[in-house]
Amino acid sequence: MTAIGEQDPERLILDAADQLFASRGVQNVTMAEIRDAAGVSMRRLYQTVGKKPELVARWLDDRDQRWLVRFDRSVNQHIADGATPIDAVFEVLKHVIASENYRGCAFLRTLYELPTLPSPIRDEIIAHKKAFADTINLHVGRKDLILLIDGAITHSVLNRSVAPLEQARQLVNQLPTDKDNPR
Repeated sequence: MTAIGEQDPERLILDAADQLFASRGVQNVTMAEIRDAAGVSMRRLYQTVGKKPELVARWLDDRDQRWLVRFDRSVNQHIADGATPIDAVFEVLKHVIASENYRGCAFLRTLYELPTLPSPIRDEIIAHKKAFADTINLHVGRKDLILLIDGAITHSVLNRSVAPLEQARQLVNQLPTDKDNPR
């Protein structure tokens, strides 16, 4: 517990890691840089988050929780404003990707950057992708859309355009629903 006016060291560290990892990648950031950005001692850094693989896993877990809450809230707001669930999901994703500093899914970037992932990091990436698929399923009733969405996000980043997301939305609208295709 922290005193009033005192910042939580873990929050400071995770926020610093988020900013640095998002802008430069996991491998290109040292623990000393995170320490400096967070304004904590090296001892406090290691006491709070452990070694770098543990920090990366904690960062991904924190990012997953915060991102999914924002995503879900934004999709629900679009639906409340009259959008269909599918359109709401894609509009939120287009907004995220169109932001000036978006560099792609942090989870996929970490996966690509660290070809031999330590287990805690791999577990966080798998958990995020499952939770994201579950969230999409909750809104549109199609868990398999994560495959199309991840591909569209990747191509949107590569092309610096939301056009692949728009193409993905059009494809989704052409797919049969589960009602049309009983199993």
